[in-house]
Amino acid sequence: HYMVAGQGALDVVFVHGWSCNLFFWQEQASLLEPGMRMIMVDLIGHGRSDAPEVEYTNELFAQSLAAVMDAEAVRSAILVGHSMGLPVSRQYAWQNPERVQGLFIVDGALLFPPQNPKEKAQWEQDFLEWANSMGGEDGPEKIRAFINSMHHESTSQDIRDLVEKGMLETRPHVYLNAMKNFSNPDTWPIQPLEIPTMAVYVPSSDMPPDFKDILKGLFPNLTYTEMTGVGHFLMLENPSDFNPMLKEFLGRFQ
Repeated sequence: HYMVAGQGALDVVFVHGWSCNLFFWQEQASLLEPGMRMIMVDLIGHGRSDAPEVEYTNELFAQSLAAVMDAEAVRSAILVGHSMGLPVSRQYAWQNPERVQGLFIVDGALLFPPQNPKEKAQWEQDFLEWANSMGGEDGPEKIRAFINSMHHESTSQDIRDLVEKGMLETRPHVYLNAMKNFSNPDTWPIQPLEIPTMAVYVPSSDMPPDFKDILKGLFPNLTYTEMTGVGHFLMLENPSDFNPMLKEFLGRFQ
């Protein structure tokens, strides 16, 4: 399932995050301009798309993104990826470099598994145990706590309720399997993606101190900025500051 608005030479494809859906981009609809086509995707298993009993990997999500772009005859697009939408967009861009003009990263999810084999194995085990805990009897409480941890202290209750409702509408077999596969080290190669890229991040204590340099290594043609006073769902929480940054980036391709 996906939604299309507008028509023109510039295609902009919005890719949501883990357990989210295309309505998380509702505040960006106002950016539509003449000569632009917006495509907002419900990745397989999410929103109104089908949710088969399969492995929910980045590869599968990238294939579902490709299916939408093929159906709409998209030659080349700007990808806008939030959270897990970053590795999905990255996967698609590696496989289809001629079909991606640029990448706009919205607090994109990146993991950095240890390089030491023993530490890497322990890291994978710990992550998998944490992901599996979401499927236990107290799974819903754990998921709500995880969602709440992504908000800023000033995030309004309306936004908190909107995010929680949208994420918990995703089928459990989808969000559990997707989270388990998220820890696969094959998802996180260091191969750089040399396309025009802009990244907007929310500062976090979880970020390594050299995060910007790490990101620059992955995306050499990078413009980096941060938004403060917001949580992980910044595009919903503060569109008045977020949208001008996205509009400026899209303007580079018009």
